Amino acid sequence: MRKRSRTLAIAVVVSGLVSLLPQAARAVSVGSDADLFSVYAIGDIGTAADPYDFSEFQGITGAGGSAYFDNFFVNSGNVVGPFGLITGGSLSFTNGTVNGGVSSGGPVSIGSVEINGNVNTGSTLNAVDSTINGNLKTAGAVTGSGLTVTGSTSVAPYTAPIDIAALNNSLINTSSSFAALPQTGSFVDTCGGGGARPCTLTFNGVSGQNVFDIDASLINQTGLVNFTGAPDATFILDILGTNISLAAMGFNLAVGIGFSDILWNVAQVATVILTEIQLPGTLLAPNSLVDFTNASIDGSLYAHDLIGNGESHVVIPEPGTWVLLLTGLFALFVVQRRGRLSRLA
Repeated sequence: MRKRSRTLAIAVVVSGLVSLLPQAARAVSVGSDADLFSVYAIGDIGTAADPYDFSEFQGITGAGGSAYFDNFFVNSGNVVGPFGLITGGSLSFTNGTVNGGVSSGGPVSIGSVEINGNVNTGSTLNAVDSTINGNLKTAGAVTGSGLTVTGSTSVAPYTAPIDIAALNNSLINTSSSFAALPQTGSFVDTCGGGGARPCTLTFNGVSGQNVFDIDASLINQTGLVNFTGAPDATFILDILGTNISLAAMGFNLAVGIGFSDILWNVAQVATVILTEIQLPGTLLAPNSLVDFTNASIDGSLYAHDLIGNGESHVVIPEPGTWVLLLTGLFALFVVQRRGRLSRLA
């Protein structure tokens, strides 16, 4: 019986540590503060008339402006950070869950929402049939009905957990800096056959950073993208154009090339459509309206404004992180075993 209990205890620790892993380090960083987020919009996520709905973001989510969610799960992967959801403006959320708590600079309205973590608002809170598993701090009045707060409740001035203006400027400047990099690699495009997207693009990366310039007119006809080359290659894809469609595309990644090695950069003002796609890597489009519908991204997404119902996946930790985790678990097992043996001596 003791053996079974010890095994269960270790399993629980594994589950807990996996859920509390920070977001993986990126081979192509967009800045230390920005890297915190799985999804971030300089402006708004969703709209009052058309909330972002019926999906999930597995990591930390933010909006410099306002955010509107319905039937949604924010930070379902329990990524560690200051809060699971951060907005500079207002937040409207119905029917869903947020892990890691909420910080909102404007008024917050929630209905049938469970927030696991602290809530900090810079204005009022209106809550209906909702639960906050943590502390509640507001700068304004609390109204509504059916709100359960398991921690303390207080009224206090609001302090933002991040400098949103600085973050917004950093994202725009970083995107411009990537766009200004000289092209260092060439790619092969093969276009033929029928269909709306008859082209295949193959990017071959040498060791280190590789930069490619691709016109939107070519991307908009592409149905398959291959990433090949050295296992330590990184790929910066500067997409040039104002109407960009990443739709109905497939991807092949060579052994050793991971999602965090790929950055899709759109520096100019544009409309970017992501649909019927599982996009690998980071999309950096801080000046663009991104319509992310019926699609997913294995990485992070940065937009000016974001609409749709697309799903973001947190990139799993690098192999070295798993080695550290498993080493720690083994050490825990050894400590437990030695403790048992000392009791039997």
